[in-house]
Amino acid sequence: MRRSVLDRIKLPGQWREGFFVKAHRSENGIIGQSRLRIPLYLWYLISVNSKVEYWLEIAEYDLETADAMLKTKRFLYVGFMCHQAVEKTLKAVWQNRSADFPPKTHNLIFIIEKLGIKNRISDHQYQLLSELDPLNIESRYPTYKELLLKKLDDAYCELLIKRTREFLEWIRQHYIK
Repeated sequence: MRRSVLDRIKLPGQWREGFFVKAHRSENGIIGQSRLRIPLYLWYLISVNSKVEYWLEIAEYDLETADAMLKTKRFLYVGFMCHQAVEKTLKAVWQNRSADFPPKTHNLIFIIEKLGIKNRISDHQYQLLSELDPLNIESRYPTYKELLLKKLDDAYCELLIKRTREFLEWIRQHYIK
């Protein structure tokens, strides 16, 4: 079994702000997440490759979670997890280019602008990001939940996962060493 980047890091007992989510599966196959606090000063000591690997690992986990949510017809969370997968992959690109911590935002359009790749993505890819952006925040609030559920169905969510997977592959091929 492949060990996670976070499994290989010896963490001191002193915690600071900022936490990272570690994905795991229990023995009975239930997917879960645990919050792991990593001191920011320690984050800067981790190699760039390990940081990129970390972001890509949890992005892949989020896409697997979107698949699981599709199978159980929890469509609202399919969109949310697709957004999370794209966000974390873009943060891997950020980490690949800079030792600085990625921007603390969930706005995908803002992230691609900061990365300088907005003009390099296709209209189709930009449309995907525009569709995913509202699914991050609006899925959390009851007012928007009913509106989103009318839009999200089996066929749309299946297509959303497919388009997300294609975009993530394109990002990896073009922007990650």
